[in-house]
Amino acid sequence: LTIQGAAHVNAGAIEVLAGEISFAGVLTNEAGGGAIQARDARLRFNDGLINDGAVNLSFGVADVFGDVTNGESGTIVVAGSSQATFFDDLENQGEVRTSAGSTTVFFGTVTGGGTFTGTGTTAFEGAFLPGNSPAQVTLAGDVLFGPAAQLEVEVGGTAAGHEFDMLAIDGAMVADGTLLVDWIELEGAAYQPQQGDSLTIITAAGGVTGQFVADLPALPVGLRWVLDYLPTSRVLRIEDALVADFDGSGAVDGDDLRNWEAHFGTSLDFSSQHGASLQDGDADLDN
Repeated sequence: LTIQGAAHVNAGAIEVLAGEISFAGVLTNEAGGGAIQARDARLRFNDGLINDGAVNLSFGVADVFGDVTNGESGTIVVAGSSQATFFDDLENQGEVRTSAGSTTVFFGTVTGGGTFTGTGTTAFEGAFLPGNSPAQVTLAGDVLFGPAAQLEVEVGGTAAGHEFDMLAIDGAMVADGTLLVDWIELEGAAYQPQQGDSLTIITAAGGVTGQFVADLPALPVGLRWVLDYLPTSRVLRIEDALVADFDGSGAVDGDDLRNWEAHFGTSLDFSSQHGASLQDGDADLDN
């Protein structure tokens, strides 16, 4: 079924059971009565969905196409041991609830300061930009980041949830994909990284496994990033660079000596991301 027209408003119930519905224009699902109910369904919002009411996906597989804006009063509920896949972007300012035994998958970019409730599984296969600016975003269930996923964290200071983004996960988390950290200015002031700064960007009560590929901004000379892989958290720290720690391991050992011997006299830089020196014997960094 295809609904033609440039714009549509729903203040009642739209029910799709084992079928497909397509809206040619933008659909606004109104607060206080607008409800979209679907089971084993394909929902196509070709010009987007603005949800200020309820979207309920239950008992089966639901595929959602088109960008979705979930307003402050909007709820998206995935329940009944169902699987829902959102193939395009989601801006969540309300609530996305994945109930126990259900899974919600996002292939598009997910933004916004809304909550992710329920004890089911939320899987990110695209980009996740938590919050409307630096914010702490809570996810109540298990969380998966796939190999192509990207978690983007804004950093403008050292106060969690206020000056840098943080994920607080009540369940377990599997980390894959890329961790991208961006500097931001807050009230016109740029963050000045200091030795000893510590940023807990992820906590997960059920434990964290896996590793991100870290894409981190450059630090001033003499400082380096350290990403701590702790049992229930991931912590970014800034510490003094060890000028002879050529492999960035946090220790000066025989591996560093072998690297230095193998590359002495070259200009190949194996450790610029850590703020350490070149392996050409130029320990004072004057050339």
